[in-house]
Amino acid sequence: MSKRRPIVKAISLLAAAAMMATVTTGAVSAAPGDSSPVRQMEFLDRGLVTMQKADGIYMSWRFLGTDPDDVSFNIYRDGEKIATVSDCTNYTDPDGDEYSEYAVSAIINGVEGAAEGATLPMLAQNGSANGNYIELQLENPGPRASIQFRNARADLYAATGKYYYMPIDLNRLNQMQTVVTNYQNGRITKEAYDAAIAEFREYANNLGLDETGGDGPTLRELGYTEEGVTPLRTDAEGKLMYRTTTYTSNDMSTADLDGDGQYELIVKWDPSDSRDSMISYETSAPVVIDAYDIVDGQAVLMWRIDMGYNIRAGAHDTQMQVYDFDGDGNGEIILRTADGTTSGTVTDGVYSPAYVVGNQDAANIEQYLIQGNAEKVQALTTNITKNYAMCWEDPVYNNGSGEAGQDGYITTGAYKGNIMDQTWCKVFCYGPSGGTGDEYITAFDGPTGKILDSVPYQFAITETPWGINPGCRRGAYTVDKIQASDKAHIAEDPSYVPQEFWAGCAYKDDHYYNNDFGNTHEVYNDTTSNRSGRFLGAVATLDGETPSALIVRGYYSRTTIAGYTIKDNKLVATASFDSEDYENHYDYENRGNHNMGAADVDNDGMDEVIYGSMAWDQEGDKLVPKYVVGVSMPDTQNSPASGTVLDPKAGYNEDGTIKEGYRFSYNYHGDAIHILPMDKTNRMVVMTPHEESGDAVRGWNVSMDVHDAATGEVLAMSWRSGDQGRGAAGNVDPWNPDTIIATGNISINLKTGEKSSVGAGSNGLIYWTGSLVTQTLNSTIDQVGANKRTERVMSFSGASFNNGSKTNPGLQADLFGDWREELVLRSGSDSIRIYTTNMPTQYKIRTLMHDPAYRNGVATQNTAYNQCPHPGFFLGYEGGVTEVNKVNGSIIPNTDPIIATGKRDDISIVTPENKLPTTATASALAYKPNEKITITVDAPAGMEKVWLVNEWGGGLAAETTVAKDADRDIWTFEFTLGTKGDRTLTVMADGLRQCEVSFTITNESVAPPVEEAPEAISAKGKAVVKVNEPFEVTIKTNQAVSFVRLFNESGMGLAPISLTYEDNADGTRTWTYTTSVGSIGTRTLNVRVAGADRVYEATDVNYTVRIIR
Repeated sequence: MSKRRPIVKAISLLAAAAMMATVTTGAVSAAPGDSSPVRQMEFLDRGLVTMQKADGIYMSWRFLGTDPDDVSFNIYRDGEKIATVSDCTNYTDPDGDEYSEYAVSAIINGVEGAAEGATLPMLAQNGSANGNYIELQLENPGPRASIQFRNARADLYAATGKYYYMPIDLNRLNQMQTVVTNYQNGRITKEAYDAAIAEFREYANNLGLDETGGDGPTLRELGYTEEGVTPLRTDAEGKLMYRTTTYTSNDMSTADLDGDGQYELIVKWDPSDSRDSMISYETSAPVVIDAYDIVDGQAVLMWRIDMGYNIRAGAHDTQMQVYDFDGDGNGEIILRTADGTTSGTVTDGVYSPAYVVGNQDAANIEQYLIQGNAEKVQALTTNITKNYAMCWEDPVYNNGSGEAGQDGYITTGAYKGNIMDQTWCKVFCYGPSGGTGDEYITAFDGPTGKILDSVPYQFAITETPWGINPGCRRGAYTVDKIQASDKAHIAEDPSYVPQEFWAGCAYKDDHYYNNDFGNTHEVYNDTTSNRSGRFLGAVATLDGETPSALIVRGYYSRTTIAGYTIKDNKLVATASFDSEDYENHYDYENRGNHNMGAADVDNDGMDEVIYGSMAWDQEGDKLVPKYVVGVSMPDTQNSPASGTVLDPKAGYNEDGTIKEGYRFSYNYHGDAIHILPMDKTNRMVVMTPHEESGDAVRGWNVSMDVHDAATGEVLAMSWRSGDQGRGAAGNVDPWNPDTIIATGNISINLKTGEKSSVGAGSNGLIYWTGSLVTQTLNSTIDQVGANKRTERVMSFSGASFNNGSKTNPGLQADLFGDWREELVLRSGSDSIRIYTTNMPTQYKIRTLMHDPAYRNGVATQNTAYNQCPHPGFFLGYEGGVTEVNKVNGSIIPNTDPIIATGKRDDISIVTPENKLPTTATASALAYKPNEKITITVDAPAGMEKVWLVNEWGGGLAAETTVAKDADRDIWTFEFTLGTKGDRTLTVMADGLRQCEVSFTITNESVAPPVEEAPEAISAKGKAVVKVNEPFEVTIKTNQAVSFVRLFNESGMGLAPISLTYEDNADGTRTWTYTTSVGSIGTRTLNVRVAGADRVYEATDVNYTVRIIR
């Protein structure tokens, strides 16, 4: 494979130079999307939600991204209008009760639209809490059977009560190092090298079978063979054993799966034996994914996906990307699958798979497992690695008796500086992230769950990893320690031979490159399937038009991204990246996070991929690195100052070169990522904490940084020793509400660059109160009060958060109601709660789900270590705060709010056919008294009852017919009215106001309009008539004319006594106009015509008549 030339250095030097210059940030105005091309967003209804409070019935609804600023809303209770709201999208009705039914309608450009009822049944009062909830019952997929493989160390422990090594002959390891060195230097042939490798592999296959590191039985005595393959576990009678697992709902996503303008929930069920990827010696029961529609306050299971036994359950394995990828108005799911992944329906608790990925028989693995058919189970779990690796175990980390503990983690300082000084052993590894089984990318249909298409995964693993691995059995990898040791040895002795065989890469020119020798069976730079078993995902509109699901494999070492979308129900590859395509691949490795994101950070209308310390743009079918973030840190034996703000520019000269005594290094991998605007300029920044802080040998590295999302320029940073696992960033300080606070090991004010006493928390943030300052979320919702102390806003008694210290909700998103966010939490083994705020807010803000950056964040949220979504526009207040007040429980500064205004011009909404608004048309604009009137109503399909109501609220008796279609129903009403005057009737459907239709009852007939300009052709009549005597004028027009009038010389209209018309075959219309004139003389009357708008225009057609006594 040809290698791409390195480009990172050039980018880095430019970025470094930029740090010392005035930086152009590409700031945009407060209105989001000013320069962006249009991208399609979801059609949403008003999402009205109502709930009981002590002071009445509180309700909130959506302000859509495409609504004009001046949209106002009518509020209806039990069919009666009770209020008009124009300055916000929430209202409290003090006179309502639990039996009241509410609806809201939008008034746009003076025209009232259809009234929409509540999305959910009214939520019961939740005591005095600042939020209400609805509880939904789900269909738990458990219990399930789970495969049990034998574990050599566990078997030894069970037999002896102690953990033992399977020791490696260090002389053989030294011999292999010599073999590799000789081959690299051309002293032996490829044939000799291959023979040496094969001999060592045979030795490794049998290692531990007839000897142990202690007094326990040998593996052969425990039933192991020479095959080097871990057997399935059986009982004393030889019967296949399996675990029984239970299930708990965990991560969730959301999309409008069925095009009804309301969000469905997609729930991922984790089995009780779900595993982290580093636990390379166990597997799990399958992940299950359910789609639920919320109907009349109940969760209705639409369909189910069973990921199967060839995909392990864990935070790093199944990253479901849910979005409307093909623009058909229905969301789809794209994810990585394997043989035996199925989808189908559940009836009476029984799952019936209807569609299968890959090998059809792999859908029966659980059945074979329960039956004890070991041959079938072994054959069908081809994607479960059954291999071993040569690893070292750290004797420092032990159980107190000198033996290594079960995990055998490598502790700080365990590496002694030479590979041969470590304690080596053989460990068996298995888990579904390797082997030779097929891997796929599969798209599932939103409404039905059926498989639309499956294609081979671009970065599937096609060989079983095997080798000698400088890491522990958990996969904790220490190449960096070997690299640091090599560099130190070379500095002392230039003839020192680097230990690249063990590192899997070669050291040259101050960098490590892929090693083409030695450990050739590493996969993603390890042999325990840890690094290759780590996946991420995101949704990004890379080209500004087509959303892509990004499937990411690897971030500790080799990093790959594959993009897919759906066209004509087929998966189509969009763009990809592979760090191995680059000579300087190491620059792109160990930079990512346990999450990722995508947003248009440079205002070009196309999303960039943001992945920890890296960013990519699309160029053709490739994702090309935009930057890799790094900083220049002191090159000293002593560590940087901990707990203080570090100056990102301190390590650079004025020309951007690195100062003497400093060393540049790229930032390392981290756990969390926050992509958000820094202030009202909407300059996008990325905040991330980092797991590694560096050392004196490799160079020091920051523990937390905030960098410009468009350029990679570091704006703020800090240092501490060790892993800064968590962090957050947001506008949380009401006394400094015009910028964000970034919190890692310390908190930094991004405007001042100084340390802040107010922090953004360690996990999530949420918009919950009525303030534009955000709140922290960490199993409770808290806000910073006027005294700068934390105040509790909301607790969630009876509900649970997920994933241990991450304490993330199942889902956080603006699901319904106004712009504030909802939380979905577990409330039991098979139930969830959706919490929503009941705190009033004075601010009218468009739904966050119509903001592309926020919507991307919601789609990506469930990936690995969940991160909260952030809007792509800044919310806050101007600086200079002198007073902070508490209003209805919300903290409000006394400066002007910062809110994006203006109808979004960077998005479009495609309304599904069955969601187009109800319209009504009359067969004419005017009717004579008691003439038959025909009203045609075009309504969405499925309405049970449609009727007409007069101006006084009374229903009209009419002959009614309906023609039903899949998407639309056409209702026809025929009736008569006898009273003259202008009439406006209201169309009602299933109890909700839909639209109005107007016409006039008069002596004149008015023709319906056609689409052409009104035009008068001629006017004829008697030449002489008597004063006050009725006479007829025949006027010919085209058929675009709906109204005709004769006007005198003074511009006064002559009202007709009667007016009729007939359409002619030649496309003209003949009017018979009867009128009279009350004064004598010769009169010239001008013919004026109007279309449906009733705006009369003068014409050049006149009628002259002499009026006599």
